This record gives sequence, structure tokens and C-alpha cells, in this order.
Amino acid sequence: MIQAMYSGIAGMKAFKGALDVIGNNIANINTTAYKGGRANFKDMLSQTIKGATAPSAGMGGSNSTQVGLGVILGSIDISTAQGSMQATGRNTDLAVEGNGFFALGGGDRVAYTRDGSFVLDAEFNLVQSGSGLRVLGWAADLANGTVDTSVPINAQSSMRIPVGGLSVARPTTKVDVAGNLDASSVGPAQTKSIILAGNMDETTGPEGTTFARITGSFDRNALAAKGTTFARITGSFDSGAVVGATHDVDFIVYDQAGVSHDVKATFTKDAAPNTWTYALTGTGVDVASLPPAGSVTFDAITGASNGTLSIPMNLTWNAGADSITAAIDTSVMTEGISTNASVTAANKDGNDFSAGSIRSVNFTVYDQAGVAHDVTATFTKDTVANTWNYVLTATGADVASLPPAGSVTFDPASGVSNLPSIPLNLTWNLGVDSITAALDTSVMTEGVSTNAVVTADDIDGYAPGAPVTITKNIYDSLGYAHPVTVTFTKQPIADTWRYTIACPDATPASIPTDANFTFTGGVSDLAGIPMSLVLNTSNGSVQPMNMTIDTEDLKLDDAATIAAFPATMAPDGSAPGDPVPIRFDVYDSLGITHEMKVIFMKTANPASWDYEVVCPDAAAASLPPPGQITFNNLGYSQLPNIPYSLVWATPNGSTQPLIGSINTGSISQLNGATTVDLTYQDGLELGTLESYTIGRDGSITGVFTNGSNRPLGQMALAQFNNPAGVTKVGNNVVNESPNSGAAKIGKPGDGGLGMINAGFLESSNVDLATEFAAMIVAQRGFQATSKIITTSDEILQELVSLKR
Repeated sequence: MIQAMYSGIAGMKAFKGALDVIGNNIANINTTAYKGGRANFKDMLSQTIKGATAPSAGMGGSNSTQVGLGVILGSIDISTAQGSMQATGRNTDLAVEGNGFFALGGGDRVAYTRDGSFVLDAEFNLVQSGSGLRVLGWAADLANGTVDTSVPINAQSSMRIPVGGLSVARPTTKVDVAGNLDASSVGPAQTKSIILAGNMDETTGPEGTTFARITGSFDRNALAAKGTTFARITGSFDSGAVVGATHDVDFIVYDQAGVSHDVKATFTKDAAPNTWTYALTGTGVDVASLPPAGSVTFDAITGASNGTLSIPMNLTWNAGADSITAAIDTSVMTEGISTNASVTAANKDGNDFSAGSIRSVNFTVYDQAGVAHDVTATFTKDTVANTWNYVLTATGADVASLPPAGSVTFDPASGVSNLPSIPLNLTWNLGVDSITAALDTSVMTEGVSTNAVVTADDIDGYAPGAPVTITKNIYDSLGYAHPVTVTFTKQPIADTWRYTIACPDATPASIPTDANFTFTGGVSDLAGIPMSLVLNTSNGSVQPMNMTIDTEDLKLDDAATIAAFPATMAPDGSAPGDPVPIRFDVYDSLGITHEMKVIFMKTANPASWDYEVVCPDAAAASLPPPGQITFNNLGYSQLPNIPYSLVWATPNGSTQPLIGSINTGSISQLNGATTVDLTYQDGLELGTLESYTIGRDGSITGVFTNGSNRPLGQMALAQFNNPAGVTKVGNNVVNESPNSGAAKIGKPGDGGLGMINAGFLESSNVDLATEFAAMIVAQRGFQATSKIITTSDEILQELVSLKR
């Protein structure tokens, strides 16, 4: 009876746990994305009264006789079934359709939820309402809108949507032009005259150098190079050093040219008492010039050196540098009881060139044709007091024409140079004009200042001014264009220029011969240049092309320079047809507007038009070159597009060049009105983030006030091998558990992950009718098990009363 009572108590506890689960399910009937639980019962251990027996030859087997000890709450299983979708109309309310959890970040931990009731916080972070945990995903690169989903997700991978705080612009990369060009357009005209106007600089022509002067002061205290003749090693060796112990003495010696070389003396403790052997090595030293190895012995009492007093050092180098003749004094070395006593090289003579000991003067001279040549005069301090040696070099000069090396001496008191000049009569290997000049050195001085400036000045001679080149197209009788170039070159004669005419399409014999012309009182004496050009290849136009280059409006004025020569060239001919301009705006990466124009001009060919692209803000060299658009016999364009790569004449900080294309494949040439015009361009001016949308794949797209859409980020979902095994931590948030498996994070729709519904929330998956039915069963079970206790109590009372 007592056991029955315990079984009843166990049953009441189990049904009480079941009622707790049911009560929690019913309490969360309206909890977003809540997943209901189910209580599972298990029997307790049983008491065996009689064990089971196996069958024998004469009798059958019998089962064991066991009495159960009650029931326990075995588990509470979580239902992961999808809850129904509830529309909310809020674009930050999200529901997962299928497998997966939203990933949330807080501090340094990552949590997970099916509750998609999200809002934007004060810093535009997408967070879970109530808990403030940030929604995790991959943020887009704000510069180009790309999203890198290969980056691992961590607690800081928050999603930020800066509504009103993000501005973008889009450069124009595509321009669509469509419409008709009238096939009946005609009207070529041959060029008859070309008008040149503007100013010519009256600067004279090229002039060879005849004079140059070196000024400045040399440093009187500068040291000339000196080779090492003496070195001394001082210090004490350790008398207690073990045999084989070594001590290196590193020092630098200088050859006669002042070039430094590294030398090392290595001393090794010998087995003989108070004796050290030595050997010398040197970087790049000719081994044959090294002194043979030897030894030095120290007095056992005084420690003084009583062996080798000096080591001869007559070194040469493999690189051919100057040799040295010197000796290393070892007489003051000692051996004492100190450990690791220093052994150094001291009292060494010799040196390289001190600062200011070599002075190079670079200057430019001009030959008679105005060609520039570089000349260098190098001065080197001599060992003789107040004396400097010099040598001249010149780029490309004939060595035989260079002046011989020499020296200049300065008065010790006044510092005045005793060298009036150095003759400079140079010729060049390439056969350009020579020069006859003198290098004035009389004003050079020597003083006590260090690093005194030595410069070349007062050089005469100069190069010719840059030629003035003007190129324009002329047109033949059929309207075909031919480039003509007029080049003006300043001559050495005052107020005189030379003109040269070039036309690659014309025969050389038909091109005017080069000639000089002069300005008198600033007015040109050349009224015009007649031309009668004949094309190299006949195209059916009228030949020769008779025309005149009008030059009477050219002026000469010293107030302007050739580089700023404002020449204009206005041919009176033209290509066939009236120009058809199309004007439109393009945008750079900063959203700045730039006007662009495409001009179509009919050619003599019935099936083609010339085109030219104009953009006042762009550098002329970056504009697409003029070309032609042709049409087939059905009037369809044979030119797909005109690519452009624009560089702004005045940089404005935008990305350059602006690369794109003008699509011309939809232009037609039919007999009818000209209607060609802009139909589309993809550039956009400045726009601010106005709103955003979240797609089913979790992509967040910003909508800007300029009409553009740009990715802002990509939301992440996580899934578990056992989603029912996660641990609930409150606020509709769960964590990984040992039995859930590690979270696998990816994009919605990938690898079995569900999709996202924006504007919806997932409802609880608790079925109220099922819960009420389960609650009735649990209630009746609780009542029944309580009856076992009362019945057992009554029987026990009867048992006790038998004693009376």
C-alpha cells in the first residue's frame, strides 16, 4: 500500500509537469514565432518480485513478476513546425519561411531567434524590438554597393540602414541615342580660304652659348683624401682566456683616393703561455697583399707586449682601388687579468673626402642650333693648400674637345681665384653644331664657410621657341575632310618667322614650299599663301583644290608668348548636310553635371554621316575622335556605339576618366524628318537614402531620392542540425546547445535555409484546441492518481483497525 501511495505521488508530479507545459503553451499563444512544447512520460524502475525462468525439457518458461514504481516526466519536446504568417505592413517586420533563425549580436556573443519584430535604433542599426540585440548580416561596400558574403559573421556584423544619412550619385556609363537621320540631306562645299589670326611673339631665335660663369665660395677647411699610413691597436687581452678564445679588432683604412675599406685583425689565444696569434682579413682585399699570420707574446709579469711591435699592412684591392702602405702598431697592447678587456683600433690616420671636398657644378649650354647640352665641372680638394683640381664632362660631347683637367689656386689671404677662365670649345658625337665659349672662373673664392654654394650663372645662349602648329580640316568638292597643318618657326633674324605647310593626303609636289616672312611695325608682309593641292588618291572630287591661307591678320607683339598664340583657322568649306546636334547631360562619380553634344553631319556618301562628340568640360585629348556612322540598304545603323573616356580639363575630385559609351545602334537613316535624340542615360545626380526594401533572399536595397537603387546589405540566417535542441534564454532568443549542433550561417535560400517575408511576422504554432484536450487528459490523470493515494489510505486504515 505504501508503494501505491508513492506511485500516486509520482503520477501527480508527472501530470503537474504536463499541465505546466500546457499552461506555458497557452500563455504563449500570441508570442511571435513561439514553438510549442509537449510533455512525454516514462515509467520509473520496476521492483522484481519473481524473476523470469527459461523453458526446460519438462516445463515451459515463466515471465518475471515486476511491480512498477511510478512515472516520471521523461522529456519536453519542442515542435519546430512553421507558424502561420501574420501581415503587419511594417517593412522591418520579417518572418522566416522554412528553416532557419535570424542571427543577433550583443556584446561578444551571437544569439538566434525566429522572432523578426525588428526596428531601427538611434544609430540606424537594425535591432530586435525590446532586447536591442543587433541583427547580423553582411554590410555592403558604400563606395560600390558590393556585398562580400564570404566574410565570417561575428557579433559585430550588424546591419546599418542610414535613412536620410547616406547620399550617392551614379556616373553616366551608358547613353542611348535613337531616332531618324533624314536620308535626303545633302550640301557639300569645297574650302576656298583659310583665315589665320592672332599674335606672334617677337622673341629672337636660337643662339649658341658664348659665355658662362661659375660663382660661389669653396670651403677652405675641406680636407683632401689621404691614404692610411698608420694604425694602432690598444687595449688589454685577458690572461685567463682559454686556448682558442678569439678577439676581433675591426677598423677602417683609406686608400690614396680616400676610399674606405674594412679590415679585421683576429687574435686567437695560443697554447703557449701569454701568447696570442693573429691574422688579418679585409673586404675585397687582394689575399696576396695580406701580411702573413703571426703571433704576439706578452711579458708574464708586466703584461707588456714583448713580441711583434708592429704588423706591416701593405694592402691592395681586387677592384683596382689605390693601394696603401702602412703599419699596425701593436706595442701598446697588454695582457692582464681583466675579463673581456676591450681591444680597439685607435690613433689611425687617413681619411675620405670631408663634406665640401668635392663640388660639382651642373649647367646647360646651347649649340648654334639651340640644342641644349648638359655640362658638369667637378672640383676636388687637393692636398696642396688652397688648391682645387677640376675636370669637365659633357653629355654626348666628343672627348677630344673637352678642356684638359687642371687646377685653380686661391689666394690664402683674400681667397681670390688665380684662374681667369676655362676654355669651352665643344663638339658633339652626333654632329650637332659646336660651340666656342669660355667658362669664367675668376670670381670664384675660397673662404671658411662650410658647404659654400657653387653655382653656374650668367650663361648666355638659349633654345628656339616652340613652333606654333595649327591643324584644321579642309574639304574637297565632295565634302571629304583632309587635315592641313601650318607650322610657324621663329628665325634668328629679328621679326622673321618661317612657315611650313603639311597635308598627308596631298602629293608632296602640290604642297607650297617653306618660306620666311617678316613683320614690319608688327604687321605681316605676307598677305596669304596660295595652295593648289592634288590628292594622293583620287576620290572623284575636283582636282586640284585651289585655295588660299590668309595670313594678313597675323600680328607681332612682345606682350604675348608663342605658347599663348591665339590662332584661329576658319575654313569656308564644310561637309555635306546641315549639322544635327543632340544635346544632353552626363554625370560624373560625384553627381556633377556636364553638358555633352553629339553632332552628326551628312557626307557625300549617301549611306554615311560624320559625327563629332563635344564636351566643354572635358580635355580635348580625351574626347572620342571624330568618325562616321554608316547605314545598310534598309537604313539600319552599322555603328553599335561610340565609346568615351573623359578626363575633365579642371579636375573636380571625381573618378577619372569617366568611361562609357553612346549607343547609336538604334539610329535609322530613312527618307523623312530628322528625329534623332537622347532616349536614356544611366547617370544620376546626388540622391539621399529615402527608404529601403528587404527581399525574400534577405537582400536590403536602398531607394534614393534620385531614383537609384543600391544594395545596403545582406541578412544572414542560421540553421542547426537539431533545431529543437537549442536552449531558450528568454526574449524569444535561443542559444546553441551541445545537442543542437553548431550554427551554420548563410544567405536565405542557400543550403536548405528558408526565405524571408518582409511585412510579416510568424505566429505561435500552438493549437489551442489541442492544448485544451491535452489539459483535460492531464487533469483527469491528476485526479485519478490522487484517488490511488486516498484508496491506499483507506486500506491502510482498515489494516490498522484489525488490531482492535
